[in-house]
Amino acid sequence: RLHTYKKGSTVRVINRVEDHKWVQGTVAKVSQEDPSQVRVDFYNRKGERIEYWFHIDSPDIKRVATYTLNGIVSHRGSIYGGHYTSIVKWLGEQQEGDHKLSDTVPRTRWFDISDTRVKEIDMDDALEKQAYLLFYERCDDAGGPPAPQPQHSNFATA
Repeated sequence: RLHTYKKGSTVRVINRVEDHKWVQGTVAKVSQEDPSQVRVDFYNRKGERIEYWFHIDSPDIKRVATYTLNGIVSHRGSIYGGHYTSIVKWLGEQQEGDHKLSDTVPRTRWFDISDTRVKEIDMDDALEKQAYLLFYERCDDAGGPPAPQPQHSNFATA
């Protein structure tokens, strides 16, 4: 199965021009005549730009996965005792008075949740917490194949 890459996607490729080591590059062009061919631009150690064409199913090109932080488990106290809280990201509806970015981009809000208290905090405060555990979600904006989705079964009832 052919993978797809979008212009501007970040990828890792084998530098066939020089030392045959993996380097990071950017998909600069997708061939209109043959969409399975992409031109990747990357830079050598001297800072010179190199352009090289790759077939998208080649083992010499790999998608760079990106992730977004969705939650944090935080611990307050010592190793002998303390309290755990959760900081979660919520993508909600735009509210009246919000600076509207667009009709399709939901408002991102962070909440610090502890037993009976829920408090909205800003992202900077969320990132300053003592993180015990981080939760990330894979993004599909890198232009490669989509992340695997859980399979759901439809069971027939008798």
